[in-house]
Amino acid sequence: MTAYGSGLRAQGSESILSLEPRVGVRALRPTTDYRLPIEAPCCYREAMATSRTAFLIDELHRAFDGDPWHGPSFMTALAGVTQRQAQARPSADVHSIAEIVAHATSWTAEVAHRLGGHPAGDPEDGDWPIPSAIDEAGWAAMQLALANAVARTIEAIAGFPEARWDDRVGDAREASLGTGVTYAQTVSGLVQHFAYHGGQVAVLRKLAG
Repeated sequence: MTAYGSGLRAQGSESILSLEPRVGVRALRPTTDYRLPIEAPCCYREAMATSRTAFLIDELHRAFDGDPWHGPSFMTALAGVTQRQAQARPSADVHSIAEIVAHATSWTAEVAHRLGGHPAGDPEDGDWPIPSAIDEAGWAAMQLALANAVARTIEAIAGFPEARWDDRVGDAREASLGTGVTYAQTVSGLVQHFAYHGGQVAVLRKLAG
């Protein structure tokens, strides 16, 4: 499966970027309606003065937990999904919502890793990690892990040198790893990734009832 094009088949609440700090990541407690009041990265205000960096932060925020043009954000699609719905499969060859969340967490963390100056590679936890059987608390923890990965990625974007956005990630184009594109395109790919999988989540939750 490719990082930025993996399909479904196995072949009104607080914004995460509120400029006024509220609740830190470590203080978050799992909720059923999982919209997350994550504290804005410390360098977000400074990044707003840098147009390209600010644009990329805003795009990621909108796709993940904001008000994107394409429709509901990823977290809006996920809000209220129960543990039962998260593990449901309409057929054996379709990824569950829980698997999509684990996949999104893996690749979000990998993008932050690359922005931090590390070589591109497979995500540390794999492309499609398989969640074990989860209860409600475990399901909430999975969503929190994703939100934390996004917060770390936003910090990495805010701290990334403006002059390096057009530098390339890796030497050769390899779609399965998302290499051979610029750092700016990498962040844009993550935005597209959330839009793509958010649509899948919306369909799966309807099928799960």
